[in-house]
Amino acid sequence: MLKLLAEHPEALLKAAPGEIPCDTVFTNARIMNMFTGKVLDGDEYVYEGFIAHAEYDHPETIDVPVKETVGCGTCSNGCTGNQDV
Repeated sequence: MLKLLAEHPEALLKAAPGEIPCDTVFTNARIMNMFTGKVLDGDEYVYEGFIAHAEYDHPETIDVPVKETVGCGTCSNGCTGNQDV
């Protein structure tokens, strides 16, 4: 049956960055980037029937020069407000 909403959305959000394990991993999958239309080889991580995370080899690297700096000044990692973006 098609699910439109996750039963445990908080857990799905934790599965995406790997804080909790996913149920299934599809390795060597063909992943379509819906924004660019490119098809890439990679792995898809599924949690409760939803794709939580995908990893793939980037086909190209685009270097974006720093245009501005930002920072919050309150980070626990010592952010001083001058972090490069």
